Amino acid sequence: MNGAPAHIKFEGKDYVLSPLTLGDMEEFESWAKQRRHDEAEDHIARLAKHDAAPPEKRAQIIDAAAADCASGVAEARAARSAGGMGLLLWHSLRRRQPDVTIEQAKRIVEFQGFEKVERLIDEISGLAGPEGTPANPQTAAGASAAAATATGGSASSAS
Repeated sequence: MNGAPAHIKFEGKDYVLSPLTLGDMEEFESWAKQRRHDEAEDHIARLAKHDAAPPEKRAQIIDAAAADCASGVAEARAARSAGGMGLLLWHSLRRRQPDVTIEQAKRIVEFQGFEKVERLIDEISGLAGPEGTPANPQTAAGASAAAATATGGSASSAS
């Protein structure tokens, strides 16, 4: 279940990424589903504020949010967000750097670039092969589809 760690240099320090565990994925799934639920509630509240939220519309919003959560769309959308990628990176970093914060992880994503961080997480978690090729075509959507996928895989190194 463990791939070789990857390395990222940031602000003169070498950070070591570890493969994501099933526990990491479960925490991310919970965060993503709560995020989607909160988005739906915010949307309903905005509509209600302007008396534009008939019960049918509220039901549609709730149904859409539930469908997104059930299908994995919520996790995919969340993983493609700055907060989601920062959270995934933090999970990967905290094993070897327990003092790293989510805010530091988000800054690393900003500095290194979203695509590079996503590729490294995918590679060390076995979701993509070298150079970002899919390790398994069914998980080719990368970390954004990783929330329900077991981990394991290949190595990567970056500076």
